[in-house]
Formats: sequence, structure tokens, C-alpha cells
Amino acid sequence: MQLTLLKSKIHRASVTGASVHYEGSLTISADLAELVGLLPYEKILVGNLSNGERFETYVIYGEARGGIIELNGATAHLGKIGDRITIMSFARYTPEETAVHQPRILVLNEKNEIVRYEGGASEPTNSSAAFSPLGGVEALAPSACSVGSAVDTTAATTSCGFAFPRGKSSEPSLNSIT
Repeated sequence: MQLTLLKSKIHRASVTGASVHYEGSLTISADLAELVGLLPYEKILVGNLSNGERFETYVIYGEARGGIIELNGATAHLGKIGDRITIMSFARYTPEETAVHQPRILVLNEKNEIVRYEGGASEPTNSSAAFSPLGGVEALAPSACSVGSAVDTTAATTSCGFAFPRGKSSEPSLNSIT
């Protein structure tokens, strides 16, 4: 028997563009997609938090470190620039695998900067230097994690050489991921 579980999620991403004339799909900044383990052309389920629309499509990598989240083709009719969306992928696991499985989850702010990362059982590596301090996770150091910040870093997880905050957030709705 195999069970279908959440493999990865990018929560509260802001739509940055929409092109009805594009072939289709959802364009996601390559660094964000790679961090949660999304592959090019992987099937995803997208929920639009702004209008309640849900749709399936596939991933296309956009330019890294740009915070790009673009609705393409028919999906461009299901949201608009500024809408907040949740991007989910699922995988099949054996009962033994489900006992230790943890999905990779990113929570983003309105600028598509990382607010929180939960890496699951397998953390991404920095073998390709894809996550340099000058890249998309810059918002985490040091301003997002400073003493005066509302982010709680006491339970931080380290990945790719960065501390990703977990727990409390400055956005109230981020404290309960759904």
C-alpha cells in the first residue's frame, strides 16, 4: 500500500505576474522551487487565498532570486497580481516512509521573501552554491532575525548555511499553516 502525502509547499506566495498568452503553467523562482524540492514540469496544486480558486498545473523555473510567481495560460484567469497563493506538491510513500516523512515548507511574505522554512527529514544541500548570502534568503539575515524582530529564532533550523526561523511570525496568519 502507498499513501499520498504533502511533499512540499510554498505558502502565501504573492503573484508577481500573469500572462494568458503563455503556453501554461506556474513560473516559480528557481531558488524557491529548489529549496522545497519542486522539479521543472512537476504537477502542483495551487490554492488562491485571495479568491478561493484551486487549480492543478505544473512548475516552470523562473530566474533565481527574483521572487517570481507568475500565472501562465488559463491559470492567469484564476488570479491577479498581488493575490496570495499556496503551491503544493504531493508524493506517494510506503507506510514505513510515512512514519518519518516531513514535507518541505516555505512561508513567504508579500515580497516573496522567506519568513519560515521547515525542511522535513532531508535538508537541501548547498552543493551548487544556489543559496548564497546575496540571494533570495537575504531577508533572513540579520534584519529578519534580529533581537527586535517578531520572528522567534529559538527553534531555528539551519540549511544551506542559513538559519531559517521557525515558530512565531510577524504575520498572525502564519502561525497556523494550512
